[in-house]
Amino acid sequence: MDQLILVLESSSRKTSVALIKNGLCWLVEESTLDTGDPAAELTLFVQKILTRAKLKGEDLAAIALSKGPGSYTGLRIAYSTAKGLAFAWQLPLLALDTLAALAYGAKWNQSLPKNSLLICLEDARRGNAYAAIYNCQLEIIKSPFFVSLKDLNLSIYQQEYSLYLLGSAARSYQELMPESKLELLPLKTASARFFEQLAQNAYEKQEFAELAYSEPFYLRAPQLTKPKKNKFFSKK
Repeated sequence: MDQLILVLESSSRKTSVALIKNGLCWLVEESTLDTGDPAAELTLFVQKILTRAKLKGEDLAAIALSKGPGSYTGLRIAYSTAKGLAFAWQLPLLALDTLAALAYGAKWNQSLPKNSLLICLEDARRGNAYAAIYNCQLEIIKSPFFVSLKDLNLSIYQQEYSLYLLGSAARSYQELMPESKLELLPLKTASARFFEQLAQNAYEKQEFAELAYSEPFYLRAPQLTKPKKNKFFSKK
């Protein structure tokens, strides 16, 4: 029997849903705009894919989602949607690393030298990034971490490796370090289709998230803004 895993991705400005069949992307629906409505798009894309595949939710083996790091709002929406589907269809939930999928997408899209390092940089605003480093075999060199772009030092890797930047904050970092001669890859955001091997491997190992307690991988606490005082009600 085919193993069918539905993957939801809304950690960035673009929303996508993919249907993975036996470890390979079979169908995908993606937003074309950077500023869409992930809550509406995820639901619509799920319906479209199931219709195209002539499947019911109960025919799936699992629901998977991009767990972060990334947009706080997008991650919360993905978790809410994925948990709802998993509960309704009585399916296990897989929570998968967003930056690992980004690295997979880079290798999937083009051939790279064997001594390559993939520097994944996802925009975290205010000159910051969520970062992770992988080799060309997609093995973790440095696990996801939060960093100010101006403080990110990659010189320790440059003598031994060819470095490739990717992600929504990659160009910003390259512009900060023009003398470093870092290669910029065109891939800016993760897509649900890049999770094909991650989803299949996690399913085979039964690395299921607890439906009630699983939460987004924010990597840092949400930045809450302090409300301004209303001058009409402030004490004199």
